[in-house]
Order: sequence, then C-alpha cells, then structure tokens
Amino acid sequence: DVYSGWWMFGKKHGHGTYTYNETGNKLVGEWQDNQIVRGCWIFPSNGTYYEGTFANNKPTGDGVWHFSNGNVAPGTYKQTIIPNEDPDDKKLNLKLEYQSYVGISESAWQVNGHEIF
Repeated sequence: DVYSGWWMFGKKHGHGTYTYNETGNKLVGEWQDNQIVRGCWIFPSNGTYYEGTFANNKPTGDGVWHFSNGNVAPGTYKQTIIPNEDPDDKKLNLKLEYQSYVGISESAWQVNGHEIF
C-alpha cells in the first residue's frame, strides 16, 4: 500500500491519498492523526466513489455515492463497533449501516479487516 501526502509527527495529517495495492482502491482527502476524516473512497475498477465524512477510515455520517452511470445516492452511515472474540486480535471490526435519502437501506460489514457486502 502507498500513502502520498502530508505528515505530522510521523502520522498522516493534512491532504493525502492512500492507495491499496491489492485492489487499487483509494482514500483521498483530509487526514488527521493517521486516519481520513473527509474526502473520497474511490473504486477505480468500476468508476464508483463515495464522497463524505469518515471515522476509522470508513464512511460515517452524511455522504454521497456516485456511480459510473451518473446515478447518485445521498445518504448517511452509522458505524457500530463489533466486539472482537479474540483478545489477541487488535483489528477493529465495524458494522456499517447505510440509509439512503431515497429509501434504500444497505448494510456492509468489515470482519477482521475484510469487507463483506
């Protein structure tokens, strides 16, 4: 993985881009204390991207999904931390709940660092 951008005291801070080597997906925007807080989550393989606010490097609060066909889906995300059953595993597990303003509701999971939609 590669991060290109501003640093402060050894942590990502300011404007920057994080690119995942495995997928090519990117987090582009404003970073604070090593985490993106505002910007875009870009999926170059299909032209889809999310624009909004972030916590734990995942969407939270208000944002908009943009699709390659021109459709947009404004909505809001809620994060719920899932307790980890293995005390030695330090990965943060999140349940992401998305409520579209146009009436579509979806859930996404990140389990042990892997996303399952």
